[in-house]
Amino acid sequence: MFPPKEIALNLLMHSSAVRSRARRRHNTGVLSDAGHGRQVLESFTALIPEALDGCAILEVGPGQGVELARAAIGAGASYCAFDVSEYLDTDAIADLDLDYRVDSSGHMPWPDGSFDVVWSHSVLEHVPEPASLLAEIHRVIRTGGHHVASIDLETHLGGREDPEHMYEFLKYPQWMWNLMTSHRSGFVNRLRLSQWRSLFAQAGFEITGERIRSARCGLDELRAVPYLRSYADEDLLAKAVTIAARSVPATAS
Repeated sequence: MFPPKEIALNLLMHSSAVRSRARRRHNTGVLSDAGHGRQVLESFTALIPEALDGCAILEVGPGQGVELARAAIGAGASYCAFDVSEYLDTDAIADLDLDYRVDSSGHMPWPDGSFDVVWSHSVLEHVPEPASLLAEIHRVIRTGGHHVASIDLETHLGGREDPEHMYEFLKYPQWMWNLMTSHRSGFVNRLRLSQWRSLFAQAGFEITGERIRSARCGLDELRAVPYLRSYADEDLLAKAVTIAARSVPATAS
């Protein structure tokens, strides 16, 4: 049976007026807390060899949160931020003297090799065409530079601890999932850990580190859910991952 409520909500979000209002009300502020910003900074920098002092960093998808930027700038990094929608207010941008660019096409308006590090927090799972974004990220990172991304692999529509619902999006065909969520903040691209690894490699990255957060439920509980039975064990157990990867030359295999 089609989920009519989700489809109706998604159709409402097709209206530019409704989207604009929802954007103002939508809280993307997981990095609006200073303590959380410092924790994410420490988590990210532990996975890369770069010293932040003098490092050129690009954050992809800061949303409304500037505390990761503030922490990195405080450690001596030069900092830019990119988003596909304008979330940051002018006061926050001016306070940090932040080079903040917005382009709904996903094109990043910086030259090739502009950054030592590009990172993102809970962003890549929301991208409809992640291969294109990873290729763009690879373009703006210097060869030998690093990409760090924390990626949530669960549903964003509730039921995260319930084996029946934590990956509920996987029971729908792609066209149905798009009909339910394509204009909503709950849209995620549903990729599993193994697929992310492949996409990073295809984009020209060599994975240098991973931190995997596992589901609290057991593998047997997940395998008991009919629409999950075909997935590999690791793809079922990984509910989130932070991937660190090095940009390698295009000629590298």
